[in-house]
Amino acid sequence: LNVSIGDTKPENMILTTKNEVIPLDLEQAKKGGDLAWDIAELLYYSGHYCLNVTIGLKETIENFIKGYIRFGAPVNLKKARGLNYIKVFSFWTPAPIIWAISSILKKTF
Repeated sequence: LNVSIGDTKPENMILTTKNEVIPLDLEQAKKGGDLAWDIAELLYYSGHYCLNVTIGLKETIENFIKGYIRFGAPVNLKKARGLNYIKVFSFWTPAPIIWAISSILKKTF
């Protein structure tokens, strides 16, 4: 639909019993917004909650990428790995986690 959510952190999502994701907090949503920002925020912000680079991070990111490639434009994944997005989360998410997420995105393309 080419709609960006604008605030895609994990606490703004609900997972239903049917495994559907429902976004909340949509006041920043808009048609034609920066879809790469949504990806970057979801992945790098979520990385803040990751306790260890080796426990589940790789699988989570890879599964997200598989799903996004199926339903979205892969160019947004490539854009989300860029420094302009990474630096925003450098104060919130540990550097090894950011590096791991970015590396997984880079291996996709």
